[in-house]
Amino acid sequence: MLVIMTSEKILSKSREEILQEGLELKYLANEHHLSIIMFLKKRKSGTVGEIADILHLSFKGTSKHLLFLVKRGILVRHDDNPFVIYSLSSSPNLSSLTKQIISLL
Repeated sequence: MLVIMTSEKILSKSREEILQEGLELKYLANEHHLSIIMFLKKRKSGTVGEIADILHLSFKGTSKHLLFLVKRGILVRHDDNPFVIYSLSSSPNLSSLTKQIISLL
């Protein structure tokens, strides 16, 4: 369910909050980021190679997108020698906006 904010609620947000939400929307709007998130939502986890193969992306490019999403707290990585396994974060620190967008995918 998408929550529409009233103009009253928008006006009560600080400039920093609005800018932060704008940044979240920007990096979640990236088609590769969305594809990775949708893949991991469906498959629960995957390696760089698996994700790159399924999404038809380069290994290097996929790795960069994954690290970007890990730094933003959207994904987590687990070392499982010799592989690194990526999955969606269940962190309570994810913003409500990011959680809502992921739930809609």
